[in-house]
Amino acid sequence: MRNVVLCFLGCALFIACTQKKAIEKDTQLKIPTENMWVDTTNSTFKKWKNYYQSEVDSTFNVNKFEFYSEDSLHIIPSNILATFDSAYNNVYSPFLIYNSSKTKYIDLDSYQWSLHPVTNEVVWEADQEINLVDLIDKNVSRIGFLGPSFTVEDAFWQNDSIVILLQNSYDRVPSIQKINIKSAKKFNYIYTDTLVKSSQYQKLRIHQLLKNE
Repeated sequence: MRNVVLCFLGCALFIACTQKKAIEKDTQLKIPTENMWVDTTNSTFKKWKNYYQSEVDSTFNVNKFEFYSEDSLHIIPSNILATFDSAYNNVYSPFLIYNSSKTKYIDLDSYQWSLHPVTNEVVWEADQEINLVDLIDKNVSRIGFLGPSFTVEDAFWQNDSIVILLQNSYDRVPSIQKINIKSAKKFNYIYTDTLVKSSQYQKLRIHQLLKNE
């Protein structure tokens, strides 16, 4: 009888250890291989955060963002015009988001909106294309595409190879996307709460920059 009990305990211990290792392995697979968070001291990030806290939801808190997923970055050619094209429209120049070395920039705007030729009002498209322009190689690549339910409101470079996209959705659930151009990976963080009001950050950003022109 004693041998049976010992055998049973041994089997139970083996199963428990196996399950523990499986859980640890699964957890390790879900943890990104890169630094998970973003530079919250960046001036663009602070401006975005302050707007949310003062105009959208006073309880907005960066700590409510949680890591959601890690995906491969699909980079495809884009046909938007860049600053090195002779037909480039300079109205978009104030909106370009350059890296620190000024060798690349992010274009959030030129695909999504234009100015009406008569009224000079902003005319919106339903979708948004996020483009990366390499000024050295002179090529334009699409690194993101969003339908009407989602919007990249602003962006900044964390360093010369990492771009942070500040996003919101029709459902009033903001998100942050960290794109590593060098490793072709993107890390997604989602807000674990619903905002009190819808954000108008994108339209305010655009109208402010147009006003300053």
